[in-house]
Amino acid sequence: MGQGFPSQRIGVNISAGTQLAQTGTVVLSNSNGISFGMNSSASSSVVTAQYAISAGTAQATGGASGVVFSNSNGISFGANGGTITAQLPSVSLFRPDAEIAGSFSLVPSSGTSNMSLRRFSVPFQISATELDLLAHLTVAASTAGSFTLSAALYTFAGSSASSVSSASVGYTFNSGTNSTAGSIYGGNSGTRWRTMSVGTWNVTPGEYLMAIMGSINGPAGTTGSMTLYGNSNVSNAGVIGGGNFSQYWGDGLFNAGTGAFPASIHLSAVNQTGAQVMGQPQFRLIGTGP
Repeated sequence: MGQGFPSQRIGVNISAGTQLAQTGTVVLSNSNGISFGMNSSASSSVVTAQYAISAGTAQATGGASGVVFSNSNGISFGANGGTITAQLPSVSLFRPDAEIAGSFSLVPSSGTSNMSLRRFSVPFQISATELDLLAHLTVAASTAGSFTLSAALYTFAGSSASSVSSASVGYTFNSGTNSTAGSIYGGNSGTRWRTMSVGTWNVTPGEYLMAIMGSINGPAGTTGSMTLYGNSNVSNAGVIGGGNFSQYWGDGLFNAGTGAFPASIHLSAVNQTGAQVMGQPQFRLIGTGP
């Protein structure tokens, strides 16, 4: 007489997150954009899941091919393993606006000078390697001399601004007019672009402050002058009723002469009213792009 075996029931515990299923039937519930289904056959049952992705007011319908991030409006997408990447639009030249006559003058023979601060917005991305300033140089009797220009890029939040990059350039010239060489006064005089290398400034879209300062040095210090072109240097008496310039960043001058860019600047240290505060030098950033 054959020996029978008692029937056994195999139990399977199913958990989701920190919860353990308490019944014999487990239901996969549609939620958080995920829809479940089941494809049954005589040999097996397959649970399916579909995830809905929406952009704006439209829902993606990728189906079996999945959802594709399409390059458009200057933004390029890519994928590295499970990470989606996006490349913002980039340009190779940026300047806040067109050049107009200004009168921001350098301080002769001084280790300290007024530092201008200009607020500007960048809509694109640029890896800048060069910064240009448009300036006019005149030295009496075409004597020898030198000048220095410096620029610094600041980000700001609340009432504090922080320096992220800075650069400077010095030009030294001998006396003489009949030359276009940079070593001769004739090659530096007049209205010209004054160029400085900035290494690489990776400027992403956002708001910044551009700080500019410089000085004329050497024998030409008391007989030379340099004017940087940009915004018209009108005297700003403020707004009717006084206004409150301590609440936001705008164009202005650092309230003390300085020979170096401060690592950080408080809003209260910037004069936004008075003489020369509107004479911000024009600049352009040049670098890699399309």
